[in-house]
Amino acid sequence: MQKIVLYWWHCLTKNAVMKITETDFFNPLNAVTGISDTDYKRMSDTIDNVLNSMTQISDWGFYIIDYFKQNFLYVSDNIAYWCGIPAENVKDLGYKLYTDYVQQEDLAMLKEINDSGFKQFERFPEEDRCKYSITYDFHFVNSCKTRLIHHRLTPLALKNGKIWLALCGIALSFNQTPGHIILRKHKDLKYLEYSLIKHQWIQKIDPLLSDIEKEIIKLSAKGFLVKEIADILCKSEDTIKTYRKNMIKALGLPNFTAVITHAINYGLI
Repeated sequence: MQKIVLYWWHCLTKNAVMKITETDFFNPLNAVTGISDTDYKRMSDTIDNVLNSMTQISDWGFYIIDYFKQNFLYVSDNIAYWCGIPAENVKDLGYKLYTDYVQQEDLAMLKEINDSGFKQFERFPEEDRCKYSITYDFHFVNSCKTRLIHHRLTPLALKNGKIWLALCGIALSFNQTPGHIILRKHKDLKYLEYSLIKHQWIQKIDPLLSDIEKEIIKLSAKGFLVKEIADILCKSEDTIKTYRKNMIKALGLPNFTAVITHAINYGLI
């Protein structure tokens, strides 16, 4: 089914993609005004130190979108690993990073995600908006190779309810295909998934994990093997393997590594 959807999407957007430019990603619904030099000074005092520290303890690449100046405010050095482009060049490119390096059939998808995401964002209470994040996968192409990237965006700073700065993280996707568009509030089992066929958000809910399932995920994340987890939890290895298979199926993910990432990213444990 997923392959049929992607083929349909490719046919639908084949001609339209070429018309998309970087300015198309700055939606009028999120028009940001009134940002002063003092506002930038206040933010920059902490951003560099915090994000540089994050890259030291994570394999994610990070960057910050500035919706007021319509560029990238910050790009972590390790983003070069994912993009194959030096961080300073990524910062200079800004949104041309997408129009120049995203696989063509994925670009119209990103534009639709951008437009539908801002429309949905406007429906959230202003006090909750920084608690939401949106994730999706797309192909990034450079001179070396094509990579399926997992991308996550969450508001970092608002101005009059609009997103002024957004923190973005990129890592290698655990999926095999682009899409998988999810919008959710932190630590909320309910979430919205965007359908590229129906062009609308559909509400879904993650299964509630049991205490033993949470422990298996936590121990696996710490590097314990199935045999070691079975000994710690006083269960058989087959029982631990069954729990893992059930979680993969319940969450609709390709493997248990993806289950670990999903549970940590969305606060399910």
